[in-house]
Amino acid sequence: MVNNYIVDNYIKMKILPNTIICLHEIHNQKWLNNVFESLIKNYHIVGLEELENYYYKNKNLKNSCHITFDDGDMSFYKNAFPIIKKHKIHVSTYVSPLMAKDRKNFWFQEIAGYNQEKLFVVSQKVTNCKIENVQPIGIKKFLKTLPLEIIWEIIKLYQKETNTPLKSPMNMTEKQLIEIKSSGFVDIGAHTLNHPILINETNAIASSEITGSIDQLSNILNCETRSFVYPNGDYGEREIKILKDKGIKLAFTTKREKISSINNPLSIPRSGSPFISELKNNEVYIFSKCLVQLLAGEKRYYKYANTWSSVFSNILK
Repeated sequence: MVNNYIVDNYIKMKILPNTIICLHEIHNQKWLNNVFESLIKNYHIVGLEELENYYYKNKNLKNSCHITFDDGDMSFYKNAFPIIKKHKIHVSTYVSPLMAKDRKNFWFQEIAGYNQEKLFVVSQKVTNCKIENVQPIGIKKFLKTLPLEIIWEIIKLYQKETNTPLKSPMNMTEKQLIEIKSSGFVDIGAHTLNHPILINETNAIASSEITGSIDQLSNILNCETRSFVYPNGDYGEREIKILKDKGIKLAFTTKREKISSINNPLSIPRSGSPFISELKNNEVYIFSKCLVQLLAGEKRYYKYANTWSSVFSNILK
């Protein structure tokens, strides 16, 4: 039987691999505070500068974690930013300067709460085809296969047929972006202008979405934009070349893999944490998740972690 002293010492050994965590909307400050406390206890929290040094200057990272927030939702400013300042940790967030400047919403924010069956029917009308192997509940995934122009055509027809108005702005303002940047705790990177799935778009649109977001963000913040997140994590060699030509140093995907110095710095995986999705405030739970990750490997971990963490928790009590 393993006692708490041994478990504590395993945790303190910092056995976790380097990782990057991807978060979006934050609506529960208590949950985020608990996440940060656990991460701080088990990882060395690093900022973008340390990641740049890791990839470009061969600086070592050990048991390190960087925390990212995508989309620029207002909940970052209201709920995450106060917790970030409380813990004085460095994070990065990825936003659209167009959404901040014009007070607009991304397409996926606009369809939140829509009747999915009706949206499904409207999508069939606009695309003029039967959507095979797609149920109404999976309509959002189907929309991600379409060019942005078609997605907005579907949204506008839905709004017309259901008399649904545009939603109020849901993203941070320019003033708020400047404020969080000036805190010294938040680096801000680009996330395109309108959040298209870039691989669905033409060369011209992909280029304007990427370069426009980088240039406009640099103008708002009065500093060079050095990082980028691919919407939905989708990218190809075309997107990498555009970013490289614009001088972007770090770009993040949604691949669930641990980071390595052999990564292309313009396609860095973000795997999350072994306890980020279902945080429980006890060391036994965290230790068991760590052990499963180490034994099973990153990808297999996601399949087996919940089952094995329950087993380990009982053994280690």
